[in-house]
Parts: sequence; C-alpha cells; structure tokens
Amino acid sequence: MTLAGLDLVFRQGVTWRARDGVPMIADLWHPVGPGPFPALLVRTAYGRALASAVTSPHPSVFARHGYLVASVDVRGRGDSGGEFVPFAHEADDGEDAVGWLAGLPECDGRVGCYGFSYQGTVQLLTAARRPRALRAIAPGMTSANPAEGFLFHNGILRLGYAASWASQLAGADGFLGGAAAGLIAERIAAEDVPTWPFWSDWLAGRCGPVADVARIDVPALVTVGWFDTFGSGGVTDLAALGAHGHLHAAPWSHMPWSPDLDDSFAMHLAFFDRHVAGRPGPPVPPARTLAIGAGWRDLPGWPPPAEPLRLWLSGAAGAATRWGTGRLTTGEEPGPPGLSVFQPAVPVPVAGGAASRVVGSTGQADQGPVQDLTEVLVFTGQVLDEALEIAGSPIAHLALSSTAPSTDGCVTLCDVAPDGSAVNVAFGAARGDGVVDVVLGPVHTVIPAGHRVRVAVAPSAFPELQLNRSAGWAQVTRALGTGSWVELPVVTPA
Repeated sequence: MTLAGLDLVFRQGVTWRARDGVPMIADLWHPVGPGPFPALLVRTAYGRALASAVTSPHPSVFARHGYLVASVDVRGRGDSGGEFVPFAHEADDGEDAVGWLAGLPECDGRVGCYGFSYQGTVQLLTAARRPRALRAIAPGMTSANPAEGFLFHNGILRLGYAASWASQLAGADGFLGGAAAGLIAERIAAEDVPTWPFWSDWLAGRCGPVADVARIDVPALVTVGWFDTFGSGGVTDLAALGAHGHLHAAPWSHMPWSPDLDDSFAMHLAFFDRHVAGRPGPPVPPARTLAIGAGWRDLPGWPPPAEPLRLWLSGAAGAATRWGTGRLTTGEEPGPPGLSVFQPAVPVPVAGGAASRVVGSTGQADQGPVQDLTEVLVFTGQVLDEALEIAGSPIAHLALSSTAPSTDGCVTLCDVAPDGSAVNVAFGAARGDGVVDVVLGPVHTVIPAGHRVRVAVAPSAFPELQLNRSAGWAQVTRALGTGSWVELPVVTPA
C-alpha cells in the first residue's frame, strides 16, 4: 500500500523462511518505484511495527532517504514462527535475514543493520558471521555478551533490569505502568520470575552465545549512553572492533535518547549513507560524544588521550553520609577506617542511571536522599578553581573488609554544585572478599569551576543490582580502610 502523505510503499506481513524452514514475518518500507535500493534491517523481539523507533528513526524516515527498510519479528516473537530462546538463534537467523533481504528485487544487494538493546546484540551476533551482503551495523545500548555487560555488571546480576525484562518477555500487560509495574516490583524484591522459563539459567549466568566481535569486518556505529547500565558493554565491544568501530555517545539512559534524538538520527543517516548506500558525504568521526556541560565533540578515538588524576578517600572514619567529614585529597592521609553496618533487608537504593523506568529514576538524579544514609561513605573534594574534563572510565580501588564472606563496593562519582546538590556522573560496582577494584561506566563530562567532585561508596545499589547475601539476611559490618582511591581520566586543555 502507499501511505497518504508519505509517498512510500508499505508492505505488511511479508513471509520468508529461515534455513530450517521456520517462517519469519517482516514489514517492508521503500520509496515509490521499482528500485533497487540499499537496504536496512532491524530484527526485534518487541513487535516489528515498533521497529526500534523509540530510539532510532522510524523506518519511514530511512525510506524517505532512499532505503528499503525491513522490520522483522525474531523467531518466536510477534508473528514469526518457532520458539523464542533469548539470543540462541540470532546468529543463524540474522545471517539468513541479511541474505533474504539482499535477494529481494527491490534491494541492490547492500544491507545495513540497526537497533538498540536486544536488537543491538542481534546485530553483533549476525555480523560475526560475516554475511556477504552486510555493509555496516549500528548496535546501540547493548553488549556482545548476553551475560557480562548485558544481564550482569562485573559479575553481579542486574536484578532490576533482568526481572523487568523477563516479565516483559513473559507477557506482562501494560509493562511500564499500572498493575504490571507492581507485579514486576514484587518479582524484583523476590528475585524471582516464575513465569519466565530462562530465569534459573540467567541466575546461573547461562545467558546465551557471545558474539565474536573480533571477527566483525564491517563499519559499526556503537551508541552508548553515559547513564545507561549497558555503557561498559558498549565500550568493550568498541575496543574489540578496532578500526571498524565508531562511537556515538551522550548523556542518555537506556531510553529515550532525549533531548538529543535529532543528533542520533542525523548520525545514523550519515553513517548508513556513507557505508551502505555509498553516497558522498563527510567521513564519520571515530568518536562523537556529547560531553555533559560542554556540547558535542569529535574525538580521534575513545577514550581520548587523558592523564590519570588519583584522589584518595581520606577521613573515612567520619565519612558516613554527605554531612560527614570524608574528603578527596591529592595525597594519601592515613587514618582509622570508616565503619558502617549494612542490613540486606533494608538495602541502599540506587538513584539514576538504570536501564528501565520500572527499576527507578533514569539518567542523572539527585543523590541527596541516598547520601543521607549512614551506610553510605561520602568523600567530597575541594572547590574547583578550573573546570575539570573527565573522559573515559574512572577506576576506584577500595580497601574493603567485612564480617560477611564477600562484600560489594558500589561507587558513584558525583558533580556537586555550589548549593550542595549532587548528581551522578558515573557508576560502577564490584564484588569481592577484600580489596575491590571497580571500573565505573564510561563518561564524558566537564565539571565546572566552582563545583566539587564527590565519590560515594555504598554496600548495595538496589534494585539495579542483586543484593550480596553471602551472610544471608544477617547484619554486616563493613570497613573502608586507608589506601582507597579513585582515579579519574582527565583531559588536559589544548
């Protein structure tokens, strides 16, 4: 059919078959006329009509720019046949989908892929197979490993995301609100999703095949959000892609990518025009990032050149809450440890970040309510005389000890305004039985002169991360000792 006012052809419910004969269902969009056209493919677990359009351009946008666009329900989802087993069939089915699309009479034989989250991992699994017709991919907010970087963070289950995603896939009605939101909250609290058959596998870390990113030999536009919990997975994939990788990053949470969605659309179109359609245009930079407080930057790569700035967590004995005397200092200051008592039954919550609105607030959020809790040790630096530009993944080294067999170090890097309010800049966590090293998520930010840097260390980040219950529900005494520090990748002004 031709949609009124769009001057496009829309073909709904097109059937093709995977290598094992299972029927797959697609919707096609393309300009009026016989073509052939370069093609773009999105394979989704959330209904082909959506076509990842909550973050990416709607298929009609690409079609108006001369592309044949195919939105396909993955196996066992929507109207496609077969059984849906997360990630298990996506390499084979993705390879088949590229071949099917390239062979259509409306296609000129060149195919690109796009989509975020699950649709992003689907692309990486597909591209590692090196389909002949594939020219470029654009995986966003995702990880090549369905476990680490996707369902796990440094070996800790992303409880809130995993439970909410499993509930969505299991068919909770009204997923983002109403009764379903309450149901999901109950499942998160119980760490149980009884209606999702793969929950026990996920808890055990059996999450699906890992894409061999090193095999990918086509350009890849990797989208990362500074406040998305998938950020570390994205930059890990970027590093493995080498010269094939391009970074596009901004202060987004998992979704939506607002208020900079137009920039994302333009970046995707320029990328596909160059690498799929072969149209003239400016080269896509190795990295284009939106630095918080400073605007868009084109960089020679990610991370850009930076010097490590080590700040020591001093005055730990008095560091409980943001009202304490914990300090960030440029030199180590020995002193007694900071002690706190953690009760797993009353966990410290997380504010901001998050991959799902069901989990809690997303993006940047006021950290005051969390940093008022006595379980949280807070270290604040001096007022900055000059702006501080941080670009990369900060690292924290925590000299932790605990009465429990293992303990978690949940670290939030903050920007503290002159009025004392603090917002999250980066977050990371790690679990261990002693000293814990934490790699925080990637970020590009400029903390203005007159502001201060803050580091908060908490025993949990609930419900984003699964609780550490190595001591059951018993109270746990924790100590953060001398020798703890955070290292910031600081960009020196040109």
